[in-house]
Amino acid sequence: MHFPVINMCPTEENIGKSFYAMQDGTRLRHWCLLAEIIDGFKEDGILMLEVRDAAREKCFVAFRDKNDQYGGHQFVDPDITSESRKMKGRKTIAILYPILRYDLPGNRKGFIIDDISNFTPIPHSIVELYDANDRLREVATECCLSGCSQKENLKACSVCYVVKYCGRDHQTKHWKVHKPECKANEALRWFTQRDWTHYDSKFSFP
Repeated sequence: MHFPVINMCPTEENIGKSFYAMQDGTRLRHWCLLAEIIDGFKEDGILMLEVRDAAREKCFVAFRDKNDQYGGHQFVDPDITSESRKMKGRKTIAILYPILRYDLPGNRKGFIIDDISNFTPIPHSIVELYDANDRLREVATECCLSGCSQKENLKACSVCYVVKYCGRDHQTKHWKVHKPECKANEALRWFTQRDWTHYDSKFSFP
């Protein structure tokens, strides 16, 4: 499972052998959690996010300087104003290689972000991303404008390369419908350009 829900992620106490080698603890596979942002707040100077996954399970995400000991709760404390601006309209977060913990501030369940390259916000809901993923699996065989059945000399959208049109006029007419889909398709490009079935080295977000 390369995109597990919260409760399927490995924990520090029970790191499943499907994620790590038991002998030396080396990572065996890629996995990534997608969760929608419910709320963001500061508690004792610690930036926290409340999130929920596709199964509607909730947990928390806290940010920490990777050089600090967790027991001291010395988290990264980015300016909440700039962080809120960064999150504005960004409905989902992606976390690479998350380890589920039960010792977040307030004894909350959730995840620690101590390497920002393992974290990225995405400006779409989980449903929108799942719908986009379904579209990526389909191959357009005719013009995507409703009512047009042209199947020859089609050109793909130059942004997402998923939908196709018989000409610029039909592309322009369909843009209002395609625009939100196009942005979701584009948001998935980083994920679809990588081989999640084999682990050679860790992924990181730009």
